[in-house]
Amino acid sequence: MLEELKQGGSSTAFKRSICGLLGAGAFSVIIFFNLFGLDEEAISRWRGIALAMCALVAIGSIANWLRAAKAGAVKDIENFCKTTDNPSATMARLDKTWREGNRFKTVRMDSEYVICHIGMRAEVISLGDIFWAYKYVSKTNNVEYARLEIVPRAGKRQSYKLNHDQAVIDAIVKHIAENCPNAIMGYSDEMELLYRKKDLAGLREYALSKKFGM
Repeated sequence: MLEELKQGGSSTAFKRSICGLLGAGAFSVIIFFNLFGLDEEAISRWRGIALAMCALVAIGSIANWLRAAKAGAVKDIENFCKTTDNPSATMARLDKTWREGNRFKTVRMDSEYVICHIGMRAEVISLGDIFWAYKYVSKTNNVEYARLEIVPRAGKRQSYKLNHDQAVIDAIVKHIAENCPNAIMGYSDEMELLYRKKDLAGLREYALSKKFGM
């Protein structure tokens, strides 16, 4: 698992670097050959901007490679394991999830964990720790953005953007519903209000009444 995560991080860093360099290169070609027919004063200013952009992209590419070398996703997995009573046992269990769990795009899921590999990062969701889970969709400039929201049994609500991939989020929400019968699923303004009031008992009661028509 850890070796695959390292390779995935390096691949993502490489793709991002290539895209950035190609974009900066194309912009520089347009400016340095003055394909827009700008006057001398304007083209001189824009050539300076193009040089600065190329420098920033190069620095960003180096930073990406350094992050990949440090294996950010591996660190995320290791840090999660350190929060448990037996880090080595947790690591072995996560490796089992990675190797044998259900796969959906970059996600691995089984009855205990969900592992989301997102570029150079990784997120681990412990199914046994979920109190409330739902997909939340917002819209900005007519573009929809989705995120997975998880409220653990103890602690603050955690938000997972997962590159706004709604199909991935839908698959995880479905998996949680099938494997966490005691978890509250779905969202409503009334549930949000109860959560903000820290009335978790009322939130569960409300969710059960809607689920079972009571």
